[in-house]
Amino acid sequence: MPNIDNNILCGNSLISPDFEGLGLTPKEERKVNVFDWKTEFKEIYKTNNGFNIVIGNPPYVKIHNLEKNSLNYFIDNYFLAKGQFDLFTIFIEKVFELLTNNGLFSFIIPSLILKGVQYENLRKFLNKNSEIFEIKEYGDGVFEHVKMPTCVFILKKGENIAKIDFFKKDLFYFSKIKTQLLGKISKITRGLEIGKDKLKEKGEIKCITGRDIDCYKIKSSHFINKSILNKYSKKDDIFISNRLLVRETGKMFFSTIDNEGIVTTRSIYNVIFKNKKIKPEFYLGIINSNLFKYYFKTFVAPDTNVFPKIRIIQLRQIPVPDIDFNNNLDKSLYDNIIENVEKIINFYNELSILKIQSQKDNILRKISFTESEINKYVYQIYNINKEEIEIIEKNA
Repeated sequence: MPNIDNNILCGNSLISPDFEGLGLTPKEERKVNVFDWKTEFKEIYKTNNGFNIVIGNPPYVKIHNLEKNSLNYFIDNYFLAKGQFDLFTIFIEKVFELLTNNGLFSFIIPSLILKGVQYENLRKFLNKNSEIFEIKEYGDGVFEHVKMPTCVFILKKGENIAKIDFFKKDLFYFSKIKTQLLGKISKITRGLEIGKDKLKEKGEIKCITGRDIDCYKIKSSHFINKSILNKYSKKDDIFISNRLLVRETGKMFFSTIDNEGIVTTRSIYNVIFKNKKIKPEFYLGIINSNLFKYYFKTFVAPDTNVFPKIRIIQLRQIPVPDIDFNNNLDKSLYDNIIENVEKIINFYNELSILKIQSQKDNILRKISFTESEINKYVYQIYNINKEEIEIIEKNA
């Protein structure tokens, strides 16, 4: 085995000596600890012009935890340093600078990069500049005290000759028909910042939190004093009747309809549709369906035991059907979904006042059957075939 003691070096591997052009004090320069790869590994660059293999475990650091001078340097020097980026994304970009052509690299990083909306640019970068050999997901618990699902990937630097977008293979189910993004056809806003201490059993204004809603129903509620709403100027635009409510946390979408104009807290997203002729019950059936349980696990919160939070951008990017009301099949499926959603809502209202268990069980059976009918119509509207349905049902 060769002696590698002289190859164990310390420095900021993302920041090159050109950082010194920023006019830092000696103390600031020592803190940054710049690192010149070509100088420190000059023998490698002399003979090989880079590394054949890079293996690493980059730090998972959010942008708001970065020192200002370093952050500005990253933004100026790295393509992937855009928006609310994580530090590990620019470590990945740095690898492509260090590797020889056809060089291999393997990192262990958060598996959220596979499906998370905020990592779309990173996925495009990898698809364009590398060939994917293997990606292995490990879920939570790989690192002690880190509640984050992780994955290990092995990639080869070079053009993706096969032109296969590995990361979009599961989107196939949602690309077979004409769809539109939920955020394009609706206004989606959070509820109000109202502390738990402000929620009362009695009061002037009805108010609900995320915990108060379930699929197709509002299961409990609270009250607040009217004075709390006075500081919110746009409340009248949000808390209108006939809007969709979606809970922020959960291991699937939990959505229902509010027909009373109830005030909601920040743990609920309010979805108000721009086209008032479209009934929100249609989208309610879509979002609460098994297809979108599968969508949630695949794209919103893949492989995590952490109680997931839905980001507003994820909700806005849900692909919902673009109904052609001149098409008889489209119109029929639209009407059937609405009819069955209304049935379920009525069943839950009936269930809430029943006392006898046998009667409750009968209603629950009706709800289960009606949900299966909605699933059937949703699969039809997305043009999902029998084999695909079996895959989705196993993973929903």
